[in-house]
Amino acid sequence: MKRNALALGVFLSILVTLLSIYSTPNVTAAALITATASPTATTPKPTETPSPIASPKSTATVSSATDELTALVEAALEQNAALNAYRMDALMTTGPISPTQPVSPTVLLDLFAEQSDGNIHVLSTSRGADPEEMLKVGDRFFRRYPTESGEGTWYIIEPDLPSQASIATPSQLIAQLLADPLEFSRVGTETLNDVSCDILQQDRAAVIQFFLALSGAGTFTSPEEADASFDRAEILVWVCENGYLPRLEIHVTSKPRSSSEVPSALDAVVRLYDLNGDIEITAPANAISVPTPMPFYTETPMPTQTPHPTLAPAQATATATAALGTLNATTGWEVVLSDTFDSNSNNWEVGEGKSVEGGKYVWNINDRVNIYRGLPEIKGQTDFVASIDARLVTGSQDCGMGLTFRNGIDDFSGSMTDYIFYIQNDGRWGFDIIHSPDPGIAQYGTSNAIVPRALNRIQVIAQGSQLTFFVNGKYIGQAEDATLSVGKAGAAVWVLGPGGCEVEFDNFQVSAAPPPAILAETGQMILTDWTADNPNKWPTGEFSVQNATGSREVVGTKYMWQTTSASDVTVVAAPVMQPLVDFDVSVDALQLSDSVKSKYGLMFRHSDPGNEYMFMISGWGAYSLSYNHDGDYQVLSFPTSSSAIKVGELNRLRVIGAGSHFVFLINGEVVAEIDDETLSQGTVGITAEGYDEENPDATFEFSNFVLRELAPTPTAGVTPVVAQPTAATPNTYASATLTASPTAASLSTPAAQGSCGPVETKEDEGRSHLSPSGTPVYKSNPPTSGTHHPVWHEAGIYDEPIDVTMEVHNLEHGYVIMHYNNISAEQVEQLGEIVRRDFRKLILAPFPSMTDKITLTAWNHIQVCTGVDGEAIQMFIDTFRDQGPETGAP
Repeated sequence: MKRNALALGVFLSILVTLLSIYSTPNVTAAALITATASPTATTPKPTETPSPIASPKSTATVSSATDELTALVEAALEQNAALNAYRMDALMTTGPISPTQPVSPTVLLDLFAEQSDGNIHVLSTSRGADPEEMLKVGDRFFRRYPTESGEGTWYIIEPDLPSQASIATPSQLIAQLLADPLEFSRVGTETLNDVSCDILQQDRAAVIQFFLALSGAGTFTSPEEADASFDRAEILVWVCENGYLPRLEIHVTSKPRSSSEVPSALDAVVRLYDLNGDIEITAPANAISVPTPMPFYTETPMPTQTPHPTLAPAQATATATAALGTLNATTGWEVVLSDTFDSNSNNWEVGEGKSVEGGKYVWNINDRVNIYRGLPEIKGQTDFVASIDARLVTGSQDCGMGLTFRNGIDDFSGSMTDYIFYIQNDGRWGFDIIHSPDPGIAQYGTSNAIVPRALNRIQVIAQGSQLTFFVNGKYIGQAEDATLSVGKAGAAVWVLGPGGCEVEFDNFQVSAAPPPAILAETGQMILTDWTADNPNKWPTGEFSVQNATGSREVVGTKYMWQTTSASDVTVVAAPVMQPLVDFDVSVDALQLSDSVKSKYGLMFRHSDPGNEYMFMISGWGAYSLSYNHDGDYQVLSFPTSSSAIKVGELNRLRVIGAGSHFVFLINGEVVAEIDDETLSQGTVGITAEGYDEENPDATFEFSNFVLRELAPTPTAGVTPVVAQPTAATPNTYASATLTASPTAASLSTPAAQGSCGPVETKEDEGRSHLSPSGTPVYKSNPPTSGTHHPVWHEAGIYDEPIDVTMEVHNLEHGYVIMHYNNISAEQVEQLGEIVRRDFRKLILAPFPSMTDKITLTAWNHIQVCTGVDGEAIQMFIDTFRDQGPETGAP
């Protein structure tokens, strides 16, 4: 099932996440996020509240009757399975354990379920998601979605769709959460619902082995290492005198690896009540059919996603250098949208705490743990760079702020999907995906590039499946993931803990990557079709396959298809041709029937029945990518709606295949790029699928088929190769090396080894903030005023060039900056002595691009020196320090 209706799946996925986190030092509770979202309405729970987590009252006394206790638990699970009616609560929380700073735990999952005579009702909420509610009454399924007024609307879900309401039975859920082998000791007793119950604890070694198995390869190398990672790892069950097992608890606490590390805890409770009680579950009277386009649309058999690659290691020097080169190259990309929020001309989402005012996009968020997004009117992009400046004005350190990108709609459930990259005021950052099933690509870390309480420039470059992250021009990390291939970009706030926050955004910009050279229509023409004599012998006449019949005919210059299907059946057709490896194929396609579920498009790398890739669009405006391999059906991209598709009109589809890399276009717009090595060569053709319950007959028209064979080229040609930056390239940020300051009494002014020219007053070039990917041009070198970065450098001595746009911001604050080029190490040390007397608002740094040996700059003033003239330099400092237009700033 695609959405998060199974409590079991949520529990296990979070436990796996927990294990991976506990194997990494210095992690926070923010890393325990589970990315599930569903646009559903809130429904009040029953008045009965789950009882608080119970702790065993007595010290464990291991019983010799282990087999007896095991049999007792197994009998209770069997009796649970025979329940005719019950209600169930499941609650999972997490949070740091700090005696000095108590923190309320974060709720990761809160689930209520009830079942009676096979009817099921489920209401669940997981962190970062809206509540989700489903019903099964008889053989009918229902799901609640919100309306614009905020009230939920019940929809009727067809039985063959994946969004069916179903939950694990109590015995299934509890049994799956128990470690194996079932070895217990009795640790206490408690009365639940007037029934006496034994509290049984599982053997710690079995629990550790259970977590080890859940974590998979790579988290722990041995049971001993897993055991050493936990202070507490226990599973408790309550077995009562009436024979039922009504309660299970899981408690896990990490073991600190250093004195500075704060341990984290995860607690899970599953509670059953109203056993065989009088529970009535009825169908909603106001349920309506799912509208078109169908938010639940899928195909059968239900496909499985291909595995996702793991994240690339962050902060490697070579990777960082290449990433900064790519960032510099994006300055030449075409700007799709640029917004300084002087007005709301791009129709950003406002209301409910969001407003465009004072040249900022201001958000006031309440204390609810959730993800908030703001999108402008913008077209979805495939390859792009997105930038935004963000600042935490007030509020919790657990408020993450940043970018949502490749934002779109999951066409199975109708819920939002996106990637989110965010930073926090305490230097933490995170990247995650909101999608179900979650491929598990979350990454978290810390960076000194994040400036507290300042406007931080947050940037993401997306090129195919490679996603690269920057803060204030510094490389943060990379991810490889192809789950989401296209979508919109905007602002995002992820509230990771209680307290709420106020965030302001500025300088949003999205620039599209230039089309890769492979998009040019080159290569040797193999064939163009169709003509009446059908020289390439496309299949014609009637056909009959399992569960589908139809006919195909070449009529003039068109290839006409008619299909009648009793179930989802895909039919393919190809001309007589030699198999190809690298190709460029396109076709005009039109659906003439009204079937919204029908799909049609291009087939490629086809070798024999059951071996081919398929790129198809549907009657309601979505595209999908899939393949068959020896009869095994796999999805590369689930149905995704696209504005590039003209519903009810002629659409031109195009696929370019170069080795294992494929580019997909609709009406000239790139909608997806993927890499897959399953099928290496084959023929190219047409495919269609015509099944629809209400309209089993479907008719398609294909024309202008063009096929080119491409010369084999390395797939690296698809992605532009950018030059590596030099030390003097703007936006290549270097870390400050701050030397310890001696006392002023120990220093003397260096003797003059050169002369300084007159102080020049320069034209004021303004003081606006730089747009996220802008490149300013200054009238002096080094500059003395002008457009600048929203972040500035710290005072100090730098031994590598620093960003010039940030320097100008320092000048605005009243700094004096000394630059040097081609001077001796002795002279550099003499300049350093001047700075060490009083670091306040002084910066010393090399500047390779200037012709002068030494320059002194302040706001609108510059002085050039041929050597170290200590007296003249000190006079410049005394005259112009604290004389910028923002002297009160740090």
